[in-house]
Amino acid sequence: MVKINNCIDCGNEISDYRAKRCPKCFGIKHSKRVSGKNNHFFIDGRTLKQYYCIDCGKKICVDTYLYGNKRCRSCSIKYAHKTGILNTKGKNNGMYGIHKFGKNAPGYIHGNAYLPYPVEWKKIRLFILNYYSDKCQICFKNGNHIHHIDYNKSNCNFNNLILLCQKHHSKTLGNRDYWYAYFNYIKEQELRKD
Repeated sequence: MVKINNCIDCGNEISDYRAKRCPKCFGIKHSKRVSGKNNHFFIDGRTLKQYYCIDCGKKICVDTYLYGNKRCRSCSIKYAHKTGILNTKGKNNGMYGIHKFGKNAPGYIHGNAYLPYPVEWKKIRLFILNYYSDKCQICFKNGNHIHHIDYNKSNCNFNNLILLCQKHHSKTLGNRDYWYAYFNYIKEQELRKD
């Protein structure tokens, strides 16, 4: 026995016993979106009210009016510039002076980053990969980046090279004094084991 309900809006019979409204009242028919009390997202009467920007009068959504600054997007940006909240030019910009390149960059030491590797670099690289068994010396996961402890590419002495994963190799670009001391300590421990 199939239970049949009646639509709460129009009273027509509904074959789906879980539904409270027929497809026409629910808005499924012809994929039309139903607004107002027939919308299944209807919560209270505030969704029926229209809200407008306090500067230009354009329609805005309920959340912007109730929880935002009661302005449309373009008026909000103009207001931020006018009041100084969002000042994007010159020294007033919050990011001014942070992105530095070349000799002014915080990681710049000697400018040798663009020098090529020595001719025998491929042999040295394979030796280091085999010596450390392709394991990063910080996390002991798979690694394939050879790091120069003194940050000098031309110094390919075994005591100056260590194997790292990509994550830890990128971390060594900052705070170089710490990493220099840390890797020298690791190398000392290796020499004591051998």
